[in-house]
Amino acid sequence: MKSVRTSNDIQVNFSDESINQLTELLYQSLEDETGWEPFLLHLSKVLGIKVIHMIAQDKSNHAISFSEHANVSVESEFAYLHKYQFVELRLQHLTDKLPGYWVHDYETVGEEVMAKHPIYQEFLAPADVKYSSICKLVDDERAVVYFGVFTSPIQGPISKECLNFLNKLLPHMCRVCRLSIQNFIYSTQALVGHTLVNKLRQPVILTSVHGEVMHANESAKQMLKVTDLVSIKEGRLQMPPKYQQIYLNECAVMEIAIKTSSFDENSNFKTLQISSSTDHKTLYAFYTMLPPQRVMRAYGLRPLVMIFFYHPESAPKVDASLLSAAFGLTPAECRIAILLAEGFAQKEIAQRLGLKHDTVRKQLQIIYQKTSTNQQSELIRLMLHLPSNFLQKSAKNLNVD
Repeated sequence: MKSVRTSNDIQVNFSDESINQLTELLYQSLEDETGWEPFLLHLSKVLGIKVIHMIAQDKSNHAISFSEHANVSVESEFAYLHKYQFVELRLQHLTDKLPGYWVHDYETVGEEVMAKHPIYQEFLAPADVKYSSICKLVDDERAVVYFGVFTSPIQGPISKECLNFLNKLLPHMCRVCRLSIQNFIYSTQALVGHTLVNKLRQPVILTSVHGEVMHANESAKQMLKVTDLVSIKEGRLQMPPKYQQIYLNECAVMEIAIKTSSFDENSNFKTLQISSSTDHKTLYAFYTMLPPQRVMRAYGLRPLVMIFFYHPESAPKVDASLLSAAFGLTPAECRIAILLAEGFAQKEIAQRLGLKHDTVRKQLQIIYQKTSTNQQSELIRLMLHLPSNFLQKSAKNLNVD
């Protein structure tokens, strides 16, 4: 039997060939630098389950030491790391369970709690996810590794057929985890937070409270090439003196608040509008403190400052190929949508493209129809929240729908 349609109308491939392919991908993770990602993405396709997530906690450092997923957005990863892990109520039901034992939230947490709890209503529901089934793959003196599958309200809880299929793979998953246990133990050379920052399209720099640069993602490196308002010199973040002093003073205040346990973990990002006195160019910096205990040491063992930058010349570009693939926009419509996202008014777009204003207006109406939006603000919001190129390429390479 090659495939079965479950009671939840999910077509699951139960063939020996499917098991063999997944097992091969699983053991390849021991040597492949992409790790578990190909296995998880292929598994999600085989099961018809969109979201799968693995996470590990190092017991010695009380740190999140590993995170890998299939089809989880960067925004969701950040939200969990910075907020929702602290209201987690599912993992506690696995505390005294052996690896391979499944806990289903509809049985342990219950529908009544799920209908009210923020991890379900604020975190999972917006992603069209409701039910989760989680088990441990490893639980020893060094680390605990969790594996979870997540289904939508329409799919319902995971079916028995899917669970039986997963149980055939679990012994191999547990074995690979044990063989590669060093990947699940906390290491300052492979921090979860840095990996997450690297996925962001926005420029992000992590510094110490004294301005030492600890990490900069690729977008930040590109931004530094097109502006002289900030730079990295001798390992330190440099700004014009006036703004440098403001930044360091704010960092000192936040550091004192952490040491005196008065730091407000719900405080908003602070803002610096860095301007040039000569050419009137402006760079915006939004920053906040990351105390290690607040983010389970995902960014390291000492307090860091996370800075998001916005610079007009290095702002992330909307991917035209993604617009075309996702919504069927023509090249002309893509050009109009992208210029709109970059802040140009309709008349300016018409001028730049050599079109009549009425032509641009009519094409925008077609774009609204294709993207199921009704006005410019909705369209722009949609484009700014499109998946990052990193996730798109991962899905494309593995033919994930």
